[in-house]
Amino acid sequence: AVHVYVTTDAAGLVNGFAASRGGVLLHFGTAVDTWGTGPARQLHDALVDAMAETSPSEVEYLRLRVFEENRRARWFYERLGWFSTGKRTQTTFEPHPVLIEYLRPVPTQV
Repeated sequence: AVHVYVTTDAAGLVNGFAASRGGVLLHFGTAVDTWGTGPARQLHDALVDAMAETSPSEVEYLRLRVFEENRRARWFYERLGWFSTGKRTQTTFEPHPVLIEYLRPVPTQV
């Protein structure tokens, strides 16, 4: 099952979204005007907790893939505990950008 998450601002306008399947982060994004102001971090933290709850118990790491050239996203994930495995895959769509795999330990549930 794919789980979809949406975050809104005080006025009820959507300012972020994410999707995951088990321990895999499929999509993540926030409105450009919110960058650096906190909503992305809040969405990330809630998403990681939700992914930990919906992942099979034998899963030790959460996983995502991010475009190699998306340095801002890579910095964001690295700052929040994700690390690159070094695994690179090329997409099937033009111009065939490269994706890099990242992992993050599943947080322990208290």
